Amino acid sequence: MPHSQAVIVYAPASGNVRSVIYPSDDSQAPSHTANIGPGEAVLVVSASDCRQYGAESLLARQLNRPATASRCAVINAAGFVVAVVPADPAIDKPPPFCRLHRDPNNKAVVGQLASNLSLLP
Repeated sequence: MPHSQAVIVYAPASGNVRSVIYPSDDSQAPSHTANIGPGEAVLVVSASDCRQYGAESLLARQLNRPATASRCAVINAAGFVVAVVPADPAIDKPPPFCRLHRDPNNKAVVGQLASNLSLLP
């Protein structure tokens, strides 16, 4: 059974990679493309290309725009960073009483005030 494909699940609005799936058999790829969530799309690529160049680069080339970072800070009501996660604020919902803010420059540090990290206006 060949396993030469990778399925990249992404958010078309932002261009963020949501997940990368390497099916154990190429015949499983269609089942992964059928099970995407709201606001998501899929791109099926060569598994070897995905491993060599990375999903973000392949997606950026396919969408004809720069690669985007999916790193976000989860900020609680007091303004502290409580987690750093891969997410898309347009699709993902933060935990109760928290907000998601993009952190493309990797400044977020759990336990620090978000305002000190320039994550908040």
